[in-house]
Amino acid sequence: MIIRDGTLTNTRFIPESEHEVLYRRCDPRKGDILLGRIGTLGKAVLVNTDVEFSLFVSVGLIRFDHENIHPDFFRHLLNSPFVEREFNRIKIGGGTHTNKLNLGDLHTVALPIPPLAEQHRIVAKVDELMALCDRLEAAQKEKEESRDKLVVSSLNRLSSPPEDAGPDDTRAFTSFVLDNFPRITTRPAHIKHLRQTILNLAVRGRLVEQDPNDEPAAALLERISQLFNSRSLKGRSHTAKADPPQIAEHLPPGWVMVTVSEIAELKSGIALDHGEESIEGELPYLKVADLKLEQNDGGIVTSSRFISKNRQESAFLRGSIVFPKRGGAIATNRKRLVKTDVVGDSNLMAMKPAMEETGPYVRLWFDSFDLWTLNSGTSVPQINNKDIYPLWLTLPPLAEQHRIVAKVDELTTLCDRLEASLADNDSNSRRLLEAVLHEALKPTTEQREAAE
Repeated sequence: MIIRDGTLTNTRFIPESEHEVLYRRCDPRKGDILLGRIGTLGKAVLVNTDVEFSLFVSVGLIRFDHENIHPDFFRHLLNSPFVEREFNRIKIGGGTHTNKLNLGDLHTVALPIPPLAEQHRIVAKVDELMALCDRLEAAQKEKEESRDKLVVSSLNRLSSPPEDAGPDDTRAFTSFVLDNFPRITTRPAHIKHLRQTILNLAVRGRLVEQDPNDEPAAALLERISQLFNSRSLKGRSHTAKADPPQIAEHLPPGWVMVTVSEIAELKSGIALDHGEESIEGELPYLKVADLKLEQNDGGIVTSSRFISKNRQESAFLRGSIVFPKRGGAIATNRKRLVKTDVVGDSNLMAMKPAMEETGPYVRLWFDSFDLWTLNSGTSVPQINNKDIYPLWLTLPPLAEQHRIVAKVDELTTLCDRLEASLADNDSNSRRLLEAVLHEALKPTTEQREAAE
């Protein structure tokens, strides 16, 4: 059996001959207390069965005087923070070694034992309060489930409006949901869902109004094509496009569907020769671990490792979007903008928009995309050029791109404030609860005088 959450669970079976040997050494009986002593320490449960079972070395048995110690009081006491501190005092191990309680050291643990009558009153009060906690937990769970449904349905309604909803209707409902979101959100998962919904709305033309006077994206695409030709960039040399997704039928006026190969160039990182990495070079050298650290508003501007500027031809240029291309790191979905030329290791790849002005929108589109869906590896997850170049993306007019990016930045700031507010509310709630419990459980004057 396994001790978990105050109960015995997951019964396991051994041969009867092995049980007989173990049971002769230690014979747990109904009313005994079992104590975790190796690994997860100090979790005490009361044996409530007459069925014979065996104990392994990770569990200790405590047999005590039932006439003077209430079993449930003793169990509550052993699971209390007070005794937990005592167990931490006598435990051995830690670090790379498994924590352990030696049975011989348990005799040194100080245990406050009140009169038997008071033990009964304590158990009754604890049971009463635990029942109240269960009811509060059930009510909170029901409330959270209702909020979750409201949040999910609202955001799904934003992402998939009714077919008869016009652009003005969609934007009006979007404004309504965003204005009222702080009232219905209670968990970080809601904010994460909101962030993704904002990105999805942005790249589908549902976040800001279209201006018929904007230069159409087709003209922008033509200028990008000329840049590819003039710079001899590689993007356009890749595989033929598949059919565009269904979203292409519902694009706002002036938008076009393009593939990554038409607007950006990809570059993979390199493996260094032995001794090439140092702290004295001029070019920052990035590894996957460096993507964990955001610098300068989400952009990477430096590194703890550097290499010679002779590697400049292998660099990811300023304005590139760097992301993992191999291994489990793909699942982190991290994408970082580099604000200076850097060299990446062979586990990284970068996307560099051909036109710098489109960079913020292309990054926004890429942020809406889950890298893991691109995994084309077998034994080792990996992403290659052939997985990204054919990807379709929506391209708005350049002026609208600027409006979209500004709106997303505004809403992202709102999400940041909501997350901070949730964290503050959670912290304040814990402090309030601790203060209320402290006041409620503080000994009365009579109790203090009796103790003295």
